Amino acid sequence: MSEVLRVDAEKLQAAVAAIMEKEGVAPQDAAIVADSLVSAELTGLQSHGVQRVKFYTDSMEAGGTDPRCRIKTIRDFPGGALLDAQGALGIVAAYRAMELVIQKAKDVGIGIVNVRNSNHCSCTAYYIRMAAKENMLAIVSSNAPKSMAPWGSREKYLGTNPLAVGAPTHGDPVMIDMATSVVARGKIILADKKGDSIPEGWAIDVDGHPTTDAAKALEGCVLPFGGAKGSGIAMMIDVFSGVLSGAAYGSHIHNPFAHPEVPMDTGHCMIALDISRFQDPEEFKTTMDTYRSEVKGLKPAA
Repeated sequence: MSEVLRVDAEKLQAAVAAIMEKEGVAPQDAAIVADSLVSAELTGLQSHGVQRVKFYTDSMEAGGTDPRCRIKTIRDFPGGALLDAQGALGIVAAYRAMELVIQKAKDVGIGIVNVRNSNHCSCTAYYIRMAAKENMLAIVSSNAPKSMAPWGSREKYLGTNPLAVGAPTHGDPVMIDMATSVVARGKIILADKKGDSIPEGWAIDVDGHPTTDAAKALEGCVLPFGGAKGSGIAMMIDVFSGVLSGAAYGSHIHNPFAHPEVPMDTGHCMIALDISRFQDPEEFKTTMDTYRSEVKGLKPAA
């Protein structure tokens, strides 16, 4: 196990932003990327933290990611919109989409904004927190390059296709943020970098056998959580995020490691619901505070 290194979060955020700006990212967009990655570190999600910096810079330098982040509106209607990220940094594209869907929800009560032609958007919980600050319930999903075998197969077809759902409270939102695989592929990448083994049940090798070797897992496939159920949810995320937006889907999403010069063409789906259309947001958050405290106060299992 490698040694844990502690650094000042604000200094780390400034350093990440400076690296992004050096690649040609506008200061305001560089700040968004840095805030997202350091926020992931601060919540213990190293797999979606600053280890992604080199991945993003390599893609920008190869031409697969456009540092200018020229996001274009393709369709716009009262309850939603479709954006074309035009190969932008996925974090910036998803951030702009969440800003827009929050405004849509404020205008008409509920909104949906989809993004196509995007790249890796990192931790989906980041966007849930944006919505929670505006008294919104939110759902965020994204598809990803193939790395997961659909239930019953040993071939890669689905991405780890993350899903986040959250509700505001008077403190941190109550939310889930999860890959539809047993574990996010980023955690296997991190284990491989550290030379650590992985638990059995996370992945299979190229021949379809269970493996605890992180390198063999990356060559093979990660597995869906809950068997057929996780596999089905991953497929529906692909539909909402990829097929509906006009982005790539399934095995058609470009592999950024094999072809860093080509945009991934991932799709993101942002849905927000304005709580004030149903009840006073303060009452809702008070109930959510109670809900959380009741669940956390339950007697633990052995």
